[in-house]
Amino acid sequence: MLTRDGHRRFVLCRVDNGGMLDLERLGAARYAAGLQSKVELEAETSAAAAAR
Repeated sequence: MLTRDGHRRFVLCRVDNGGMLDLERLGAARYAAGLQSKVELEAETSAAAAAR
């Protein structure tokens, strides 16, 4: 597990453009990573925003 190796910051790739699926994944990742870790979704790039 990455937290045992000292990792405390995790960034998840978007698979649902920040929708409900991403929020579910984010919640599960935060639970798994623990209270001392920071978990977030990757920032939406302007190219990805323009493609929508």
